[in-house]
Amino acid sequence: MSRHTANQLSSRETECLTLAAQGKTYNEIGAILGLSFASIKSYLDCSRYKLHASNVTHAVAIAISLGLIDLGEDPMPRFPSIEPNPSWAKA
Repeated sequence: MSRHTANQLSSRETECLTLAAQGKTYNEIGAILGLSFASIKSYLDCSRYKLHASNVTHAVAIAISLGLIDLGEDPMPRFPSIEPNPSWAKA
């Protein structure tokens, strides 16, 4: 068993890590879950400790690699392609 899975993450820790993986800040996660900044910080700190991670980004990476959090099929937002405007090239 991996040293990372020795301590299971709570459902709230998993929730916070999933939202952090989506790029949410502590304040945004708090607003979404109806919790204080301090509570979110505590959940993410506990997650870091349990996963032996140096920071939240590291904890997210470990959690994803272990399959502890799921970002769905398409976790990255798609941005519309920007077509070049040839009008500037016309003389």
